[in-house]
Amino acid sequence: MRPQRALRGREPVDVEVPAEIDRVGGVFRQALRRGFSSASDASVAAWVQSLPRSDQSVAVEGVAMAVAWMQRATRSDRTWEGLSAALDDEHAVGLALGLGWALSWLGASPDAEMVGLPPLVRWRVVDGYGFRDGLVAPRRHVLRTMAPKQIEGFGQAVWRQGLGRSLWYTTRGDVGEVRDVVNAFPSPVRPELWTGVGVAATWIGCSSQPPMARLRTAAGHDAHWLALGAALAARTARDSGSLTARQAAPCRALADGTPEELAIVTDRAEAALPLEADTPLFQRWKDDIASRLA
Repeated sequence: MRPQRALRGREPVDVEVPAEIDRVGGVFRQALRRGFSSASDASVAAWVQSLPRSDQSVAVEGVAMAVAWMQRATRSDRTWEGLSAALDDEHAVGLALGLGWALSWLGASPDAEMVGLPPLVRWRVVDGYGFRDGLVAPRRHVLRTMAPKQIEGFGQAVWRQGLGRSLWYTTRGDVGEVRDVVNAFPSPVRPELWTGVGVAATWIGCSSQPPMARLRTAAGHDAHWLALGAALAARTARDSGSLTARQAAPCRALADGTPEELAIVTDRAEAALPLEADTPLFQRWKDDIASRLA
């Protein structure tokens, strides 16, 4: 058995990455307080919309987690569905991720909660589940590579994508540690982890390409999964109005494109999806994006 250790993040890829992680965490904590307050869904939605556009998606995750948890744990009159109705459709991904946070906290199965959500949104619930698992219990889920029993089948692959996202935060952008942790997993499951790392590294962003180029080098032959993650992050940021100049360098370094170009790649892959498929449409979509970026 390999030695157990805590994720430490002593050598961030760039000094500004931990600072941005801390800033984003502060927005999330503010959102949690709003979500857990007695404010109405309309009031919470108005608060989200008062924030800078770049912070709104993170805030939606926080308020969605709080409301979804209260709905299930305290029988609150406020509901995740009510909050969703009060927010614009552009925040669908953030709402799904926040719901996944709450279900992870409760140790509940996400299966029934995903019914009725659009195909490219529903699996983000499981992504959010894996993200919180990685943030809150890294020793169990990251260092011991253990998935929760509540996540089954295809969901485990999406859960690992969320787990990969969490690594960028728990290591505070320490590329060497990310590489070592991902490589401790069996090779067949590393693509989802690297995809999640790519999503998080792109979302947190960076002002120059060299730090992100070091991340690409560290991924070795799996670097193309970082590119997929960059495209997924660019799509979510564009759709939620959260694109900033910080996403430009990661997109160029990890996927050889601008955020706008990568988002268009995801649009084209979505347009090519069949009405039905043997594999989940979310996986078909990601596979097509990856092939278009190759």
